[in-house]
Amino acid sequence: QKKEHRDDDAQEPLAQNGPSTRRDATGDRCQFYRYRIGVVLFLTWIMLLVGTSLLLVLPTVLGRSIFSFVRIDCNHDIYAFAFGLLILWCSLELALSLRFVLVSFAQDEARHLFLSGLRAAVRVATITVLWAGLLPLLSGLFIEFTVLIHFRGDGYEFNGSTLLQDWAVGTLLEKAFRAVVMAGEVRDVQWIERLEWIHTGNVARMDEEFGTIIRWTITPCLVLWIGLHVCPLLATQLGHLVFPTAMEEILSRGNYAYSLCACVYLNVWMLSHIRHVVLRLHDSIRDDKYLAGIRLHNFVSGLESQNSALG
Repeated sequence: QKKEHRDDDAQEPLAQNGPSTRRDATGDRCQFYRYRIGVVLFLTWIMLLVGTSLLLVLPTVLGRSIFSFVRIDCNHDIYAFAFGLLILWCSLELALSLRFVLVSFAQDEARHLFLSGLRAAVRVATITVLWAGLLPLLSGLFIEFTVLIHFRGDGYEFNGSTLLQDWAVGTLLEKAFRAVVMAGEVRDVQWIERLEWIHTGNVARMDEEFGTIIRWTITPCLVLWIGLHVCPLLATQLGHLVFPTAMEEILSRGNYAYSLCACVYLNVWMLSHIRHVVLRLHDSIRDDKYLAGIRLHNFVSGLESQNSALG
């Protein structure tokens, strides 16, 4: 009878609560536990779906935005996804590294380390943008308006779509100039040192030599290309004011003004180069004459000493 009474007591909560309720560890009733488990599983599936979608969509959208900003046609989303994922991964690594620095070091040391790293990053980014971005673009635009515009047709109008091509042409010109200088064809040791400051890839050295690189390497090239772009504009405006109508129509087109400016610059550069060649030739002839005179003087002195010894 006691056993039957216990079985009845054990079955009584099930009969009272029904199939959708259970008791938890504290003895309280958990109503609708099956529905709760179903809701949890459904929410887990939703979160997994949303997370996977964001993992695929965010890098793709970021890569497309960057490609469209730099005017690069990207027909395959795999490239946009890879580029966007790389940027997000680098940003995450940078944030984790910054957090590690802030947590590991003291507040003053972390602030000093962060400021020094930020200063070095800004300086290296400035040198990179000027040397690998602005200077090739200016040189490519000058070649575009001087040479390439004559091969594009009479109805050609310059637009922003050719900026990437001009930058690529300027980059090739810069690489050719660096190869010629580093090969020793340009007898200027200073330019070899100036190019080594940039192309060594040493961030610490670029940070330390920032003022020297800007003053002796980037500024001369920047002044040169800006001057080559400003002179044709001034020549065009001067043609509108001074020259007659026929000459004004010729100079009103920027390509002819750029060609004229390029010819003038090449003539000036050739004259300066010829001047240096003539000066070196003059110095070599002077040195040879001096050496020949010294030899003759020594020869005459030797003969006089021999004659005096014989006499």
